[in-house]
Amino acid sequence: MDVKEPPYPDYREQGAAPTRDYRVVFWEHQLPSGDDRPDEMGWAELTVELADVEDVQEAIAWAEANIDEQLDQGSLPDTPHGDRIYCLYAKVPDTNSFVHIAGWDPVIAPGEAAQAAGNLPKRRPA
Repeated sequence: MDVKEPPYPDYREQGAAPTRDYRVVFWEHQLPSGDDRPDEMGWAELTVELADVEDVQEAIAWAEANIDEQLDQGSLPDTPHGDRIYCLYAKVPDTNSFVHIAGWDPVIAPGEAAQAAGNLPKRRPA
């Protein structure tokens, strides 16, 4: 982490607004069956939107508490699953844009170029 001073006094004129809307993308790594190799298996995703959220801590707590329940609704009961992770996005107020704020997106290719392109390296839940 690199800590810097903001551009004074310009930062006082930059717009800022709270958000109460988030998007959670749950990811589940598919388990191999038969002759499939684990490294060739894909990821399934489930996206949900959270509205009227108190703050980002509430969005994270909800995602971590509900990841299995949400993914199990779309799966066969008692079916084994692979890794389950999620990405969290904050909605930019008054736009249709979201900012990726937590979690590693498994469908973005790994490597330095992917990190520079906007993927975050830390999986959630850790």
